[in-house]
Amino acid sequence: MAADAKALLELRERTGAGVMDCKAALQASEGRYRLLADSGNELIWAMDLDGNLTYISPSVTRLRGRRFVRPVH
Repeated sequence: MAADAKALLELRERTGAGVMDCKAALQASEGRYRLLADSGNELIWAMDLDGNLTYISPSVTRLRGRRFVRPVH
């Protein structure tokens, strides 16, 4: 029984470390995406399934000459 408990604890530790590695990788990836989206000259936007804008890049100000104000739904 003690061997089973030890094996279970080892598995839990490895899985927890794996989750933390995944979270760190996701945060790094999101940071790189945000840097590209926020500093590029292209207009980038995202919408939810209802057609509402959830993100629009700051380049809209440079391209249109004015700030984009998101409508409240």
